Amino acid sequence: MRYGGKMESSRLTLPETGVLLNNGIMWFDPEQGKPNSLGPNKPCLANMCPVMGERRDGFQFALGAAGGRKIIPAVSLLASYIMDKGMDLDEAIHSPRIDVSGVPVVVDESFPHDVKQQFKSAMAEHSDVVEAPRTVYPYNFACPSAVASKDGQHQGVTEIMSFWSDSLSE
Repeated sequence: MRYGGKMESSRLTLPETGVLLNNGIMWFDPEQGKPNSLGPNKPCLANMCPVMGERRDGFQFALGAAGGRKIIPAVSLLASYIMDKGMDLDEAIHSPRIDVSGVPVVVDESFPHDVKQQFKSAMAEHSDVVEAPRTVYPYNFACPSAVASKDGQHQGVTEIMSFWSDSLSE
């Protein structure tokens, strides 16, 4: 194996293919005999998948994210913005976020004050809630990307605070 790559990867490439391995092994338990222990042909217990959907108006989209445990809350919220609120990708990616992947729950500080207060009240019995900004580093929320198509027009977006990503529209 060759060594190289960014800090987000394992920094190892397979000599047969040149494929750069990701850092997914971090999810495995190093102790044998446990549900998430390493083993031949054994996947880790948490593997997040992208979402594909289509609204009744013909708006088709696919979205996913990087960010470990923060992926599922991000993808679910963005899918809700698109499906339930009728947002396009640009509106959804620029909308405030909530991360419920751990304790405390993190709410985007850009939500209106009354929305944050209602959320904190609703969560009071379950978890502490803290406000956090969307920043370049550290990432307080997952880093999603998405593509969409409607009536022959295509668009793509990525996390607005990711400095290595771009968005496009046709």
